[in-house]
Amino acid sequence: MKRWALLAFFVTRIALADETSDLFARGNDALAEGKPNDAIAAFEALADRGVVDASLSFNRGLSYAARVRINAGKPGDVGRAVHGFEEARSLSRDIALVRAAESALLLLRGEVARKQVGRGASVEVDRPLPLSRTLSSALSERTWNLICIFSSIIFAGALLVRSHMNERGRFAATILAVLLVPLWGYGFLMSQIASRNHDTRKEAVVVVENLRLAGEQGVPLAGGDSLPEGARLEVLSTRDGWSSIEWGRSKGYVPVGAIRLIVEGL
Repeated sequence: MKRWALLAFFVTRIALADETSDLFARGNDALAEGKPNDAIAAFEALADRGVVDASLSFNRGLSYAARVRINAGKPGDVGRAVHGFEEARSLSRDIALVRAAESALLLLRGEVARKQVGRGASVEVDRPLPLSRTLSSALSERTWNLICIFSSIIFAGALLVRSHMNERGRFAATILAVLLVPLWGYGFLMSQIASRNHDTRKEAVVVVENLRLAGEQGVPLAGGDSLPEGARLEVLSTRDGWSSIEWGRSKGYVPVGAIRLIVEGL
C-alpha cells in the first residue's frame, strides 16, 4: 500500500511539473505574440501555485508593462510591473537579468513621476531605507556572521602568537588585535540587525494609485503621506486585513490588497 501511495505521489509531482512548464511556455509565447492579457493570466497562475523563479517574476513584470505600453493598462498595472522587476532583482544571481530589471524599474518609476507631476502631486517616487537598514543590507546576514567568525579567529591567533614574537612582532600583533575588536563589534551588530529584519520585516510594492497612509483604526492620517504606485516599502506586521508599514521615515497602515509582497532570495 505504501508503494502505491509513494508512486501516486511521484506521478502527481511529475504531472504538476509538466503543467507548470506548460503554463510558463504559454506565458512566454503570449508575451512574444503581443498578448499581454494571456501572458499575465499564465504567469499569475504560476505565482498563485507558489512557483518562485526570477525569470517568472521578470516576465510577469514585462507582461504588465506591455499592457501599459499598448494603452490597455488597468489600475495597478504599473505597480505590478514594478513588483515583478523588484522580485526578479531580489531572486536572481544573473547579473544581466538584474541589470535588465533595474533598467526597467528606472523607466517605470520615471513614468510614475511623470503622472505625479501631471496631478500636481509630489514627484517623490521612492525613499531610502533607514540608515541601520541600509548598512545591514549592504551584505547578507551570512556574510556578516562570517566577518564575526573570521575576525574572532584572527584576533585569537594574534594573541596566541604574540608571546612568541620579538618586540616589533608583538607590537604589530597588538595593533592587529586592537583593530579587530571594532570590526567584530560592527559585524556582530549588523548581523543582529539583519537577522531581526529578516525575521520580522518584509518588503512590498504599492499596486494601487496614490495609497494614503492610515492610522491603526484605518482612518486616513491627517496630513499623512500618499504613497505613489510602485513605491517600495517595508511591512512590519499584518493583522485583520491591514499591514503596518514603513516608507522612509513615514509609518502607518495600508490595506493588505493595496500592496504586494516581494519574495526574497536566499
